[in-house]
Amino acid sequence: PTRFQCTLSGTTPPDAIQITITNLKGQLVRTVGLPGHIGTNEWVWNGTDDGGDALPAGLYLYHFQLTGLNASAFMLRSVASLTGRILLIR
Repeated sequence: PTRFQCTLSGTTPPDAIQITITNLKGQLVRTVGLPGHIGTNEWVWNGTDDGGDALPAGLYLYHFQLTGLNASAFMLRSVASLTGRILLIR
């Protein structure tokens, strides 16, 4: 499993945290929306798609974004959006 974790500080949290995972063809395989809150925010991905089916081993891309009206406070600190790679090994 892959653990996504971020710690937000401040007084007003973003409305939500959105994590999207795509394959290398750019096809969306998983989308997760979480309520945003100050402190530690965490989600564990078990290598499945939105339908719950196990994905094949390979390289995937993730995009982590703070959304909603309050996300702009975090954008000023350049942390409102993160992109990276995940290697899924089976």
